Amino acid sequence: MDRILANRIWPALMELLHPSQHCGVPGKSIFDAAATVMDSIAYAEMASIPLCVLSLAFKEAFDKISHTYLVTILKGHGFSDAFIEGIKHMYTNATSAVQINGHISGPI
Repeated sequence: MDRILANRIWPALMELLHPSQHCGVPGKSIFDAAATVMDSIAYAEMASIPLCVLSLAFKEAFDKISHTYLVTILKGHGFSDAFIEGIKHMYTNATSAVQINGHISGPI
């Protein structure tokens, strides 16, 4: 179900994401992000422009975002109630398991 929802949301995300977004964007990688930073530093040095570089890492960001806020954002961008309910359903009583050498753990 999550792959289906991801495929449905992707076209809208391409319109909403800033062009500087690298994480999770097909065709972009950490190397693109590093090149952008290096290019910005080189330009600032050549043009004698003061520059501050800030790097933020949102480890496990989705786990920390308010799901109420997420629903509000999705509604604000015109996603259907059915789509939003699908998102909610994925994270209601969700569990995970680990598979190592063909053995699956109990639910986490």
